[in-house]
Amino acid sequence: MRSSQSMSSMEPFLNSSLRKYKHLDITKSDVLDATNEFTGLIPKYEDYVFTDGSNFKLLQLVGTIPTTYNGIVYNIPIRVCLMDTHPYIAPMVYVTPSSNMQINPGRYVDQNGKVDLPYLKEWNYPTSDLFGMLQVLSIVFGEQPPMYARPTATNQTSPRVYSRPQPTNQSIPPVNARTQPSKLPPPPVNARTQPTKLPAPPRYPAERTQNPPAEGKRQAPPAPCSMSNIEDQTTGFDHLSFSCKKRITFMVTLNSFS
Repeated sequence: MRSSQSMSSMEPFLNSSLRKYKHLDITKSDVLDATNEFTGLIPKYEDYVFTDGSNFKLLQLVGTIPTTYNGIVYNIPIRVCLMDTHPYIAPMVYVTPSSNMQINPGRYVDQNGKVDLPYLKEWNYPTSDLFGMLQVLSIVFGEQPPMYARPTATNQTSPRVYSRPQPTNQSIPPVNARTQPSKLPPPPVNARTQPTKLPAPPRYPAERTQNPPAEGKRQAPPAPCSMSNIEDQTTGFDHLSFSCKKRITFMVTLNSFS
């Protein structure tokens, strides 16, 4: 139930909005009684477009009414449009689902959300009023909900979308070990940091001698050769040659005498 302050602040708005209504006082009283109990509804003065395309400003009750379904209370969004001849003409009622709700057409609600109740068809003032109509509407919606929640993306099983693989600078690891490339030899070491070893020089055999000196004894080196020795040897050779020639001549002479 609304507070008295809220009700008193609503009256100036109703007096201004209902100036063109034929039964201003009766309509204002009916609206105040209904919104005092159904506090989720707020009066608004807005345009209403009829099926023939004509447009009129009408007083409308916009908001939600509670309804109980399977032991749980739900707030059903509705819009109640009051004709300028209210309360002698039945109001027009619509359910207005939000973006995450969807209309559930049935016995009392069509696919456009328009409500069709026996109470509205049999509307007759003063036995019919807005408060009684809203009570019946709350009970009917509890028996057959006029809307349901749209299935969300989490409740639906959506197909997986696979993105095309993009080339990268990284190498792809092999899948099978058989297809793995053999390991490459390590890169050569820079010659500046590690020089190559040169082969050792060959070992030459030592000079052989016929009579090697005994162990522990050193052989004296040969005497140096001088020019005087060479001249003495040459003189000796010449003397021997002259002596041989002289002897041969003597023997030839003896043979001639014999």
